[in-house]
Amino acid sequence: MAEAGRKGQVKPGSTIWNKVQDAIKLLRRGKTRDEAITLSQVDKTTFHQLLEWGQL
Repeated sequence: MAEAGRKGQVKPGSTIWNKVQDAIKLLRRGKTRDEAITLSQVDKTTFHQLLEWGQL
């Protein structure tokens, strides 16, 4: 998320930011990526892009 913020792709406090934060919390609680995406209602493509940026 920090990288997305630096790139200006996601603004802190925005709807997408909050959805991704929810997905991250779900992952930390043991949910799979697909479960976290579904439950948080984050766009799958966006979520995977953020994961890629986080691995750089």
